[in-house]
Amino acid sequence: MKVAKVIGNIWATRKEEKLAGYKLLIVQPINILDGSKDKTPIVAADIICAGVGETVIIVGGSSA
Repeated sequence: MKVAKVIGNIWATRKEEKLAGYKLLIVQPINILDGSKDKTPIVAADIICAGVGETVIIVGGSSA
């Protein structure tokens, strides 16, 4: 699990079937201790209707 800030949306003309109905977001991982940027932005599938500027928790791998 990591904490990230939503910095934008991605519009896809074609998606993997399993992602149909999900919004794609660009998220910037952040350091929770000081709020600084941590690594490069990544693309995440949104299941909670988050918006730009919101802080979210992201997960990956088999646990996702």
